[in-house]
Amino acid sequence: MNLLICKKEWRIEKSSRFSIQDPKKINHICNILNKREGDRLKAGLIDTDLGQFFLEKINKNQIVGIYKPILVPRPRFPEVHILMAINRPPTIRKILQLAGTWGVTSIHFFISKNSRKDYLTSPIWNQNEIESELLEGMEQGKNIFLPKVCFDFQNQIENILIKN
Repeated sequence: MNLLICKKEWRIEKSSRFSIQDPKKINHICNILNKREGDRLKAGLIDTDLGQFFLEKINKNQIVGIYKPILVPRPRFPEVHILMAINRPPTIRKILQLAGTWGVTSIHFFISKNSRKDYLTSPIWNQNEIESELLEGMEQGKNIFLPKVCFDFQNQIENILIKN
């Protein structure tokens, strides 16, 4: 994690304080990054700004800290869109992570003639899984811009290109 991505739902009562309750993030901050109360992390708010996160209180179930915005960045690659046929779930996970890292604008998934429809039963198509993979990439690439993910499992690629 090179950047802590703060979600708006972590915000405590419209203040600059945030509460992190994700066990994976707490473990990473405490045991991998070896951060303690009083330390700071590079952080960002999704689609908003970059700043610093000051760790106020740490326990095994929660980290509470103050987010201080510093700058509002511009997107790295304005209007880069990915058109992607349904693929193996591990490949989709990697594509989502890389899209988050690179800061692409959107990813549009579709079914091609050679796509295996049984891949659509994978848990990767769950909205929480998609967001998790995107955020992981965003944290690695220090990117705050969340790519938009679209699905079109009805139309052929030619129709998708015409629509967009």
